[in-house]
Amino acid sequence: MLGGNAVPIQPNPPVPPGQNIALSGSGGAIVPTSLSGSAIPADTGTIRARKPNFWKWATISLIAIIIAFWGIYWFIITAPYCDTPTYYRIGSIDERFGLSEEDVLRVTKEAEAKWDQAAKRNMLEHDPEAELVIEFIYDERQARLELIKTKMAELDQSNSELQSLQERYDKLLEQYNADLKSYESNVDYWNSQGGAPSDIYAKLESERKSLNQRHDELREMLNLLNDKTSNYNQELDQLNGDTNQGDTKIEIEGEYDSNTNKISIYTYDTIDDLRYLLLHELGHVFSLNHATEPASVMYPISNADQNKKDPVITEEDLELIFYDCNLKR
Repeated sequence: MLGGNAVPIQPNPPVPPGQNIALSGSGGAIVPTSLSGSAIPADTGTIRARKPNFWKWATISLIAIIIAFWGIYWFIITAPYCDTPTYYRIGSIDERFGLSEEDVLRVTKEAEAKWDQAAKRNMLEHDPEAELVIEFIYDERQARLELIKTKMAELDQSNSELQSLQERYDKLLEQYNADLKSYESNVDYWNSQGGAPSDIYAKLESERKSLNQRHDELREMLNLLNDKTSNYNQELDQLNGDTNQGDTKIEIEGEYDSNTNKISIYTYDTIDDLRYLLLHELGHVFSLNHATEPASVMYPISNADQNKKDPVITEEDLELIFYDCNLKR
């Protein structure tokens, strides 16, 4: 928008000798020609502005987006997944497990220390406000395990009673055999003498009756011992079948759900079992896959090759940590 005071029109200045002038447009403005003496051509029309090249800028933008995408992707795939601690908290614990939150936290910290030492970095930390939660869910699996443990305790008691009965029988049998041998020796002696005096005979006869009674008692004890042993073996076989076959097979069981960010503990026998179970499930939190060696912590099935009392992170477990977590040794 234009505005201001009027400006008086000045007359054109005189043209220096030897210099031509040319008129541009209809306004009559004087424009000097070049020093070479050639006249500047008159205006031939309106000058058009150049349109932007859409495809050129679209191509440049697309290339920039692709470069940015690959840069982000490369950063993601090369960035260490476990370079910062994973925080966890203790959630609900069914009272039927008989554990307090302090009990669970202590055992979890023992498992945590194993991973920290193996990876040589702080892998896990407890935080009451963390998203990752560890919960204890009591269902038919733990109930079945408790029932089996009760049966095992009863069998242990039966076995102790059998051992005590067997020891008592062995001692009585040993004493009976010694007394029988002595009696037979005396009988042989007096028979070799043509017979025993009446008082000796009466004593030997009384001893014979006592030995016969003891023999009958030992036979009854032996029958009882055999019956109890047979019942014990049947119950033991049934228990072994319940714990090792089919749908009733008992294992320590837990699960990590990445969608809910929750570790669920379902069943375990001892505190050593629980520590090992937590150690395994925390490995899944780091996105570790299952191992192939039975002795490895990340092996999917609990077995006798694993040292549950003092868990050992195997070389295969270490390879999983550094590969799946994208860490450097």
